[in-house]
Amino acid sequence: MGPAGKAGLALASLLLAALAVELGCYFFGPLVREAGKPYFLDQDGQPVARLYEIAQFLNPESEWRPDPPGTKIKPDFRCKACYENPEWDYFDEQGCIALDVNRFGMRDAEVPLGKPPSEWRAIAVGDSFTFGLGVARVDCWSQVLERNLLADHPSGVEVLNAGFGWGFEPALYQEWVVRDAPSFEPDMVIAGLCLNDFHPKVAMVARRPVALEPLFGGRRISPLALIKQTLAQRKLDGLPYFNFANWVDVEPEVWERNSEALEVMHDALKARGIRFVVAILPMLSVLNEEYPYADLHRLAREFCSARGIEFVDLLPKFMGRDERSLWVHPTDQHPNHIGHALIAEGIGDYLRESGL
Repeated sequence: MGPAGKAGLALASLLLAALAVELGCYFFGPLVREAGKPYFLDQDGQPVARLYEIAQFLNPESEWRPDPPGTKIKPDFRCKACYENPEWDYFDEQGCIALDVNRFGMRDAEVPLGKPPSEWRAIAVGDSFTFGLGVARVDCWSQVLERNLLADHPSGVEVLNAGFGWGFEPALYQEWVVRDAPSFEPDMVIAGLCLNDFHPKVAMVARRPVALEPLFGGRRISPLALIKQTLAQRKLDGLPYFNFANWVDVEPEVWERNSEALEVMHDALKARGIRFVVAILPMLSVLNEEYPYADLHRLAREFCSARGIEFVDLLPKFMGRDERSLWVHPTDQHPNHIGHALIAEGIGDYLRESGL
């Protein structure tokens, strides 16, 4: 056999060996999570939108304002958010959770407009971290806080979840808070301040790729994909984390309008005897000494202190934890039931210290 024939035989042998390895991994290799994107299903089980098309929850056609007042979310809206191979017990057999809202457009049980006698009532406003995308309604931080505070106020506690009320950032839900929220007679309004309220690019938190982990019921991983994943991880681990506060310096307009909205809400509610508290919510990524959002927390604290706005920074509740244990799903870094419980615990601690 000539040199060309030997080279061809060697190449064929190599390809057969690679195929054998691939087949071996397919049938006997480790199982890993699917990396499918979350999606929505309507009441009939038909897809309606991807998870991040949040505007599907809203009524964009008109300045919808019912009587009695409610948020801009469509009243009595019903759908499900679903994920590929979720690991948490609160998902149903299809990998879904219900995202239902009441007649006021709130992700909450039906409640009277006016506060019952002796009840302590708060309204939670904010974006998807408050609405609770990816968790069951009972696990939203508003609901957990409500249960946690009952021991301090046994005559009744209600924390209404008005996440996504008229928008995703303070400048968009300011109007609802000032105009309509007092109709529910709250003692307090709690604004969940997500760090992308400083700048939308802050939402790009998934810098490091998701680790491939064994999971029963998942798919097989090929050696080539595993090598590619490992190299990508090592490359990114060698890079310094970006300081997201730079976006505020370069493009300050977003934070300027949202900080102004926070001040307007505080002043309007204070004039009506309603407390206003800003809960500074951390991004669930790199929860160690390299946490790249620390300056944004500092900016939020300094702003609130300068304006006399009550605030609680929830970062200490999360530092040192494995961020992946707090995610809804490997493809979705919204807080899961554990993350929401930590948010509720931090807010509850602050309320007890400051006087409920």
